[in-house]
Amino acid sequence: MSDYDGKYHHVVDKTGHSEPIGIAVDPINGKLYWADWKPIPRIESATLMGENRTILVSGDDILGLPYGLTLDLSIRRLYWTDVYEEALYSIDLDGIPGQMEIKLEYDEGGLYFPFFITLNKDYFFISEHEYEYIMILPRDNATYVNAAFLSTSPKIPMGVDYMDVTKQPPHNNICAVDNGGCDQLCISTATNHCLCTAGYVMADNGTCVEDTHLIEGHRVLIADSVEICSAPVNLASIQDLSGTLNCFLNATVTGSFDYDFQQEMLYAYVPSDQAIKTVRLREGETFKVLHGDIQGVGGIALDWISSALYWTETTTNRVMVSTTQGLHKSIIANVNSPLAIAVHPLKGYLFWGAGGANPCIERSTLSGRHRIKLVIDDIIDPVAMVIDYNHDRLYWVDNGQNLIESIGVDGIFRTFVYASYGGRFGGIAVFQDFLIWTETDYRKLVFYNHDKDAIEKRFSMPDPPGPVRVYDEEIQPKFNGTNPCSYAVCFGLCVPYNGVGDCVCGIDDGNCTRDVYCPRQIEHASVHDDCDPRQGANCSYTCDVGFQPTSNKRLICTETGDWDISDNTLCVFGVSTEYFMLIGSPQAIHYVDLTSSTPTAVTLPIEDLVYVLGFDYSYGDNMIYLTDLFLETVSRVSLDGQNAEVMVDSNLLYPDGIEVDSRNGKVYWVDSDTDLLEVINLDGTGRRPLVVYDLDEPRALVLDEHNQVLYWTDWGFDAKVEKVNVDGTEREVVASQGMSHPLGLALDSKEGRLYWCDSTLDVLESCYTNGTDRKILYRLEPEQACYGLALTDDYIYYTDYVGVKVHRLNRTTFTSENFLPDLQTEDTLDIKIYRKPSATTSSPSTSTPPISTTPPIMAKTTTSAPSTSTPSISTTPPIMAKTTTSPPSTSTPLIMETTTVTKTTRGREETTTEMGQETTMTMGLTTSENTKSTGVAKPSKPGSPVGDEDAKALIGIGVGSLVLSALIVILASVYFCRRRTRQDKYDIRGIEPPVFYNVDGDRVRGVSNPVYDNMESFHNTESFNFESSGEQPITPAADTNVEKAAIS
Repeated sequence: MSDYDGKYHHVVDKTGHSEPIGIAVDPINGKLYWADWKPIPRIESATLMGENRTILVSGDDILGLPYGLTLDLSIRRLYWTDVYEEALYSIDLDGIPGQMEIKLEYDEGGLYFPFFITLNKDYFFISEHEYEYIMILPRDNATYVNAAFLSTSPKIPMGVDYMDVTKQPPHNNICAVDNGGCDQLCISTATNHCLCTAGYVMADNGTCVEDTHLIEGHRVLIADSVEICSAPVNLASIQDLSGTLNCFLNATVTGSFDYDFQQEMLYAYVPSDQAIKTVRLREGETFKVLHGDIQGVGGIALDWISSALYWTETTTNRVMVSTTQGLHKSIIANVNSPLAIAVHPLKGYLFWGAGGANPCIERSTLSGRHRIKLVIDDIIDPVAMVIDYNHDRLYWVDNGQNLIESIGVDGIFRTFVYASYGGRFGGIAVFQDFLIWTETDYRKLVFYNHDKDAIEKRFSMPDPPGPVRVYDEEIQPKFNGTNPCSYAVCFGLCVPYNGVGDCVCGIDDGNCTRDVYCPRQIEHASVHDDCDPRQGANCSYTCDVGFQPTSNKRLICTETGDWDISDNTLCVFGVSTEYFMLIGSPQAIHYVDLTSSTPTAVTLPIEDLVYVLGFDYSYGDNMIYLTDLFLETVSRVSLDGQNAEVMVDSNLLYPDGIEVDSRNGKVYWVDSDTDLLEVINLDGTGRRPLVVYDLDEPRALVLDEHNQVLYWTDWGFDAKVEKVNVDGTEREVVASQGMSHPLGLALDSKEGRLYWCDSTLDVLESCYTNGTDRKILYRLEPEQACYGLALTDDYIYYTDYVGVKVHRLNRTTFTSENFLPDLQTEDTLDIKIYRKPSATTSSPSTSTPPISTTPPIMAKTTTSAPSTSTPSISTTPPIMAKTTTSPPSTSTPLIMETTTVTKTTRGREETTTEMGQETTMTMGLTTSENTKSTGVAKPSKPGSPVGDEDAKALIGIGVGSLVLSALIVILASVYFCRRRTRQDKYDIRGIEPPVFYNVDGDRVRGVSNPVYDNMESFHNTESFNFESSGEQPITPAADTNVEKAAIS
């Protein structure tokens, strides 16, 4: 906010915002309203001072993408436009936040990109960016028929307001007389109504005095070999960077540093002094030695709740801790070649990385108890790490492999993030949607957008940058709970541990004694909360879901801090295979016991899964058979994760659906890149192709074991469902008309019917196995995307990989519900259901199924006969959904020249518009080169459907031109053009393909190492002269297309 002259300005709120858009002010009641899109769409409010911040409405299911906001103060109602829903909504501000009823005001068309909105007592006025007009709607009868349109063409309408005295009614204004007694800014409705402009703070006497803080919050701190500098945390969105880099401390910091935001203290290792030093972040303050005579520090991390400082010593091979005043210096752990370190005070975890002969990442309690190695494979040199406290993920940079990776703080779901050829990383930080890191050799500060999975911007630095941190209160939120150390009796350093104060005895703490604790969380079990797990304690425990205790005896805590029963044998995996469901995700398979009255998903303890696409369970040997996309293997493993074995690891490119015939000792799978259906014996012999010709994109595979027939879906250009005998004979097309992208497939052997779901047409269909009586059973919600399909007698289950859910559809009433609302997984892919065969089970009928002429009675669905017309050819990947048709524009089409980046979010493509990438930072003199854009691209809601009309138009033009060519050219083109690329296949599931770069920066295809596609091309920066050059050309970090998009 600022005064009318712009002389004074003040930041009202600066934390927890990602993409705020739209704003409305109620000065009478002292309220401020705004919208934000991420991490979830929401509308918030606060006082005009930025206090009492409240979320009024939020959620993907409630909001699309709210944009413009306006108020009717006379009835206390808030209105907003939604560019995703293409509609107008409102809420009553007297409602209860979080429970407000949203009223739909208008959604009858004419709005494709509604920007801002205003109103008077009779009308709404909406600026429509795409169609270049102002839509005027009567408030008492807001229909398209009653709408009027004020054209602004060829100009694009942006903001809009209605000027009238009734919109600004008079009220008591304490600021009207002598500025309310304030030095600078006055807020009329606030109790403490005076504010100070930037660079000033409120003194005790109520006046504004010059701020002596070296830095405020919301800054990125970067250390180099000369000094510590700061820059705005929103640097990636700033166009004019003049003076944005502020260097405030002369210090050579090459190891690490951290800070205490509330105490305004900085802690850093200064190698030239061989000391850890601290300084108050105020003008005139100087560094003071906290710990001296330290020859090497790999990392520093601060626990701001317990005021404990942790660091690693690379020469003494120790992890150390002390108070922030330097007292009670203690050894936490002896570690070979310790490097990076990070602390999670809210969870009570300490993490560190180690190099040397046994590189790893370890986790312990804050006092060093219960060490666990989270990462031991494919790691070399973890030199820096940071924790995303909002999502409980640990990120680290590995200079031995030039990689950035992450893992959950619980040690699961390790994920690749980024790879760079050759250059070393200096440090890494996280803030909201951004990862921020430094590249020392290239002298770069990099902002990586998590939502786009791509680099947002790269900045050239004057000196090689090293460690980096984000300085903000959001990183170190105030702790409102009770610290158990506040009432603990301890003669050393006290840190929280399982709800009690744990004493860490320092090297010089002679009178300090340390209690022995056993861990509450043990492998596959938890000690009951009523137990105080000190030495001698006798405690009961509960095994995790899916695990069974091996003994009835209680646990006893021994003098070594271990329980008297080994963690490895305390609880063993044991689930019923009588009647169960398996759900696939890229790095895990989840088990659900369908005999339970409260079904719960349990993650099977199977390791080393990279990207599982297909799976099947065999009662014959109690093994799961898997296809892994990245490993390019067919393998098998027991339900408990034991007896893992790779069956096929050669001549596979995109293995997908898999079926096991345990009675006849066969395994079948399809590969959508080699375009084969293959078979192998269970003993690993006799591998051979079963179907070779005319396969395009086979995905789901189903075996009718009794009749020895295989069925599969093919989502290629000639989408269809096919079948073949297991000996390769009698291949037939079961269904093909009117299909687009059939992904899920299931067989009801009792009825002799096939079921499949089409993720583009959003339909669930069925027919007899001979192709007759084809019918649409159910139409999915537009925001859903079906991938896997499974059947029981009463229900149809399907996975939604956009919503990451498992839906259950009643086969009688055709009502759908979220089957596992508490399912925790990164994606939901395939799904299968198994029931143990009975010796008395009768064989399925082999007679020709009857043709039904009466469709079932269905709720919320329409039943249609199979189409007899020639289906249109869709070029959209199977995850694409329908396009909303907008009314035609009468204005001249707007031509927008942009740089577009296409990415996939859980399989659905999103196209975003990016400006120029590379900017050179200097102190006071900067330049920026951006790609010019003459328009604004409509944003996509995360995971939202993206239209495919443009793609179809392009295909139509291509086909029209081919008609003019010779017949032989057409026939040849049909064959070669019908093949989808391997990249298309990766795009379908929202994943990145394996790729390598050679020393010349050229892309070469990966064979077996899962290195991913956003690896950056090599940047040669040796010839860049900071003093003479204004900017270094950018090499995009992700593949981009520069195109002209006609928006009409």
